[in-house]
Amino acid sequence: MTTVADAPFNWAMIGVTALASIVVSVITAWLVFVLVTKRQMIAADQMRRKQEKSDRIREEVHRWSNPILGSVRDLRGRLDNILRSGGHVALASEYQPPRNWSISHDYFIRSSLYMFGVYFAYAGAMRDSLSFELFETQQEKEQLLNGLKNVGSALSEFPAPDGCSGKDVQVFHLEQRAMGALLLLEDGRRCISYPEFIDKLEEPRFARAFQPLRDLLVGARPQSDCRWRRLERVNVTLVELDDICKSLLNIR
Repeated sequence: MTTVADAPFNWAMIGVTALASIVVSVITAWLVFVLVTKRQMIAADQMRRKQEKSDRIREEVHRWSNPILGSVRDLRGRLDNILRSGGHVALASEYQPPRNWSISHDYFIRSSLYMFGVYFAYAGAMRDSLSFELFETQQEKEQLLNGLKNVGSALSEFPAPDGCSGKDVQVFHLEQRAMGALLLLEDGRRCISYPEFIDKLEEPRFARAFQPLRDLLVGARPQSDCRWRRLERVNVTLVELDDICKSLLNIR
């Protein structure tokens, strides 16, 4: 039986228990709030980082898609003209255009040099600044680098892999990079214009840098000429690079 003397003690115990329960509830609620808030902050930070990465990738793709694919397709178009549409006749130094066709040997050679140079410029710039973020895997990055390498090797490899006979000319990797470097502007995103290129070809260092490529092109013809086979291999590797760029850079 509870006595009158015990009553204050019981009420005190009840009060302490109630207070402890309140404190525990408050602490528990605070911990839950902190944990939930922290998870929300982590999730928000992850979403922000993901968006920032997506923005960087989109910017990188936009930076390279037009110039590299444009230069590949321009060069492919010129090689197709040479190899399949009879344009090779204008490569001969003695070429005289037929009536009502204004193309000249000088124009055909200089514009071909420019298209090669623009490709070298963008290929070198992209190779030197590729971001791993642009690719899902290292394998994808290697695929693009190998595509660029194959085009360069088609121009530089010696001896010719198909055992052709006749005159051959190699354009070595450092020569390719030198031509590209001369055309690329300081921002690394644009090349000098064709009129500027024509003027600069009169300069000794420009003429010297582009001489190996000129030697490859001038007079190349389909009959018994290793240079012709070399240009065919370059065209094949450009087609392959075109497909790689469209796939990896998500270009159509």
